[in-house]
Amino acid sequence: MNKQNKTYLEIEVDETALNQAEAIFTQLGTDIETAINVFLRHTVLNRGFPFDLTKIPYRRDDTMISNEVLIEQSLRELEEKHPQSD
Repeated sequence: MNKQNKTYLEIEVDETALNQAEAIFTQLGTDIETAINVFLRHTVLNRGFPFDLTKIPYRRDDTMISNEVLIEQSLRELEEKHPQSD
């Protein structure tokens, strides 16, 4: 990718998730910028998320759980499966 095709992206993210992701990417020999570029390219190639999001959980009252709640639940599950050692 040449410099002409680059743009800057400023977003707010969960600090804990960012720190954990950066540590994982460092172990994989890459950085967060590269990981985000990979995510964006795969999103374009797949014309959607590059992973399965088809199973949308429902509450007992049959209303869909919002994406924000779903993401928070996913982060909690990841943290439980892979606790961060300090």
